[in-house]
Amino acid sequence: MAKTEIIEAVIQRCQAYGRPVLCTEWLRRVAGQTVQLVLPVFARERIGWYNWGLVAGRTQTYLDWRREFNTPNSAAWQHDVFHADGKPYDEEELRLIRSFSFSDR
Repeated sequence: MAKTEIIEAVIQRCQAYGRPVLCTEWLRRVAGQTVQLVLPVFARERIGWYNWGLVAGRTQTYLDWRREFNTPNSAAWQHDVFHADGKPYDEEELRLIRSFSFSDR
């Protein structure tokens, strides 16, 4: 099953309640859940979202929380969007986030 199919199945379950859907746990780059993959689905399905891991820092949400102890970190960040100095993790991701809008229905 493709990653978008899994995301869409979860969205359908949530939408079955007839209430607005807001997703707070969606970005996990190390598992393939990227900005480029997920935000277009959210836009099409009118899913609200926010990213709680914004700036790399003390909470270390950029680290992969499923990695084995004493193994190297992945080059891909898990959550955060900005380095501590304000530089974006990925300029292309930031462009997509800034252009986010809901699709017309």
